[in-house]
Amino acid sequence: MIAGKYQLLREIARGGMGAVWEAVDVNLERRVAVKFIAPSIAVEPRARKRFVREAKAAARLQTPHVVRIHEQGIDKAHPYIVMELLDGEDLHRRLRRETRILLPEAAAILRQIAKALRVAHAANVVHRDLKPQNVFLASEAGETIVKLLDFGVAKLLDAEGDET
Repeated sequence: MIAGKYQLLREIARGGMGAVWEAVDVNLERRVAVKFIAPSIAVEPRARKRFVREAKAAARLQTPHVVRIHEQGIDKAHPYIVMELLDGEDLHRRLRRETRILLPEAAAILRQIAKALRVAHAANVVHRDLKPQNVFLASEAGETIVKLLDFGVAKLLDAEGDET
């Protein structure tokens, strides 16, 4: 149990910086994803700051094309981010499985990525890590909705373009 309200169910992804778990928000009775940074990294102040910046950057963006952030916090010295749980696969996995995507689907994916980046740039957020692993092809009500993930190295800029 995280923060007294998120019941962890199973690990769904792991990378060099940490892991993402499927969980249930027991108060709202909904499935969510909870991202943690690795304990060995969590002790580093710069890593913790970067993790908070990731949550803030994505939370600034009000668009269906960026993963929704519900909460960010620390539970028993474990920083976490709670976000929407997505059903689907990342573009990297799709390309490995299919090796090519037909032009109409590729255009639809690129159009949605461009929408996400337009909203990000209007909010003074620069993603800086756009790659197939951070482009998620979510299945929602029979449609594919592209969601940008992982704002861990994003820059947050103020109105003058200076880093905040």
